[in-house]
Amino acid sequence: MSEPDYSFADRITYTIPRAARLLQLPTRQVRSWLIPHRKVIKGTEHVIPPLWDPTIEPYQGQVLVTFLELMELKIVRAMLERKKSRRAEIRACIRGWRDITKGMPYFLVNKKFAPMLMGSTLAVELKEDGICVGASTQQLIMKDIVMPELVDLEYRDDEDLPSQWIPKEWGGGIIVSPAYATGKPVVKERHIPTEALAVTAAADGLPSAAQQWRVPLEAVQRAVDFEQSLDQRKREAA
Repeated sequence: MSEPDYSFADRITYTIPRAARLLQLPTRQVRSWLIPHRKVIKGTEHVIPPLWDPTIEPYQGQVLVTFLELMELKIVRAMLERKKSRRAEIRACIRGWRDITKGMPYFLVNKKFAPMLMGSTLAVELKEDGICVGASTQQLIMKDIVMPELVDLEYRDDEDLPSQWIPKEWGGGIIVSPAYATGKPVVKERHIPTEALAVTAAADGLPSAAQQWRVPLEAVQRAVDFEQSLDQRKREAA
């Protein structure tokens, strides 16, 4: 069996709705992170810039994110979910960190970034919102939020960027990687897309799906549960 090709990590792409589903977030929320939008703050309308400009040009009017950008959005999600801060403070941190890293690619999931930030004494400022976030707050966010989110990312050899996402809540049984099924979630057994297994199971039943795809019955059940969990949490977040 040939070795999987991980070289597409910055070329495999996801539409915003597809990325939002994998992150179990409302599409409008993910869109607001990646597309400029208007917001009234203290009676004045502001244009809120994206957290970053996606590296891939839009295709047929659709904004696309790479696998590595999807992993960065995973970090943003954790910051917003776990940190009792205003979104402007999170935005200030991310934009300020981008300046600190001076062009480091995909810095939120780059292994070189955390040590750089933990030693930093630099505050970051978002002038239009009057937000200034001190170094100690940034380091706390890094230690308590960002670094734990890196645990279920797999880094190959001495590479600084992740090649796979293995969601920890699924015990290693689900993999999201540019090396398999163009970045779709797959089960670890034979790397069959979870969506394909779930669709077959819905049409023909679990045992038949396991036989057709030549995977254990528990792999089919895991795929069904995973697909259902994506839609369930997204509905709850909406």
